[in-house]
Amino acid sequence: MAVAKIDEIEAGQHTTVAASDTIVTGLTTVVAVVATLDANPGDNPLLVSASVGDQAGAPAAGSFYLKTWKTDGTDPTPVAATTFSKKVNWVAYGTRS
Repeated sequence: MAVAKIDEIEAGQHTTVAASDTIVTGLTTVVAVVATLDANPGDNPLLVSASVGDQAGAPAAGSFYLKTWKTDGTDPTPVAATTFSKKVNWVAYGTRS
């Protein structure tokens, strides 16, 4: 298990515009991020996930990917959401130089 030093915390609310949005946090580097739908889930979107990536270009340092997911109603395997304008709350932990 990797352990990273965390100096700062940023939080916000994002309204989705695509199945994968890049969120700029204001941190220099994002070490970890947590995200949750602001309202009750439906079939589309059903889930939200967040990824810090490599912080060296995918996504850019200080950013993270916020993704929303749906199911097709019969297969429970999540696929990229197609309904947007959903509010997602997030908290990012990281460093600021």
